[in-house]
Amino acid sequence: MAAAAPGAEIMVDCHWRFQTATALDLIPTLAEIGVTWFECPLPETADQIENLRSLRAAANAQGMRLCGLETHGDWDDVAPFVTAGAYDVIMPDVKHAGGLRTIAEIARRAAAHDVAVSLHNPSGPVAHAASLQTAAAIGGAERLEHQWHESDMFFSITNPAPVIRNGQAIANDLPGLGTALKTAVKKETLVADSCQ
Repeated sequence: MAAAAPGAEIMVDCHWRFQTATALDLIPTLAEIGVTWFECPLPETADQIENLRSLRAAANAQGMRLCGLETHGDWDDVAPFVTAGAYDVIMPDVKHAGGLRTIAEIARRAAAHDVAVSLHNPSGPVAHAASLQTAAAIGGAERLEHQWHESDMFFSITNPAPVIRNGQAIANDLPGLGTALKTAVKKETLVADSCQ
């Protein structure tokens, strides 16, 4: 794709907007432009698991991984999809899964089924810090999602601020999450920022 930087990975997030037939029709076009990550094409309900398995096979045949489950909770919520082979990569979120320990359990159990874990994290700086620490704890080579220019406050309401350098979130060695909310954030700033 001419607009992508050399070596960039092209990823597409569909936010559950397709039906099986239209998602299958889309796969060759995505492959043609070099997409390697096909995220959340179908609603993630139990009745869609077999359709997701079919999509995964079609995507894999074109060099793409099928990814999803960013809004599901603990292992019991994700297990039917993982054990059925619906996804190459699952994307638990510390806010939906119930915390860091739950994510670690999901990652351990998913690995037993050769399913990778890439944390869902388009969130504010506190959830980002929790996600960063969790990603470091569970290890692996998958990416950590992070929000990008959604709010200037992402870098101004915690101390220290998140560090993102050359597309990588950098962890520090401070205790706990490695950050804390600043106490002197003006209410007017919070209201103005939430309206953007």
